[in-house]
Amino acid sequence: ANGRFKGDFVWQSGSTSTASMVRVRAFFIGMNEAEQEVEAMNSAKATVAAWASAYDVVGAFAYAPTFPSWALLEVVEREALQNFVLALAAVFVVCIVFLADLA
Repeated sequence: ANGRFKGDFVWQSGSTSTASMVRVRAFFIGMNEAEQEVEAMNSAKATVAAWASAYDVVGAFAYAPTFPSWALLEVVEREALQNFVLALAAVFVVCIVFLADLA
C-alpha cells in the first residue's frame, strides 16, 4: 500500500527505537522569483542542520534536484558584477599602456 515510502525509514541494526536513515519528502511551491528559490533552499538547509545538531545526527543534509540550479542563482549577481569590474580594470590598464606609449 505504501510501497512508495518503503525505503524512507530504516531502523538501526538490532534496534526498534533508533533510526539509521530517514528521508523526508517536501515540495517547494509558489515561488516565481530567484530570491524566493534561494531563500527556500537556504531555509531547507538551515532547518536540516538545526535538526541534525539538536538530535546529534551526523551526515544529515538537504537536497532537491533543483538545488544545483538555485545555488547558481545565489552567486550569479555577485559574479556578474565581479566580471564587469575586472573587465573595466583591464580596459583601463590597456588604455593607460597605449596612452603612455603615445606620449
